[in-house]
Amino acid sequence: MEKGEFQKRIEDDLREWEGRMDILRAKAEKAAEDAGGPTLYDSKLEELSRRKDEAYQKYEELVESGEDTWQALVDGIENAVEEFKKSVDNALSELTNIEPLEIEERKKR
Repeated sequence: MEKGEFQKRIEDDLREWEGRMDILRAKAEKAAEDAGGPTLYDSKLEELSRRKDEAYQKYEELVESGEDTWQALVDGIENAVEEFKKSVDNALSELTNIEPLEIEERKKR
């Protein structure tokens, strides 16, 4: 695979998963609104933002790398993107499973 192809694949992955993160952010904001305040998802979103920033930082290193050095960055980039994907998936799964319980607990207070 050439650098341009790899770069495009990573860029597409990051955009796709950032879109999923936006969906999660919207759900978390709705949960916070329903609960009347911050929720456990605030910390999840902070973690996701950190993972996203790490992945984009690795992507920028790829963009700035030369044709002769980019392959040395492949593993680090792929790992950062995979960690971002896992974090988004886990957070989406948790939101789907926990949201109603958390809202009910907040309403009882």
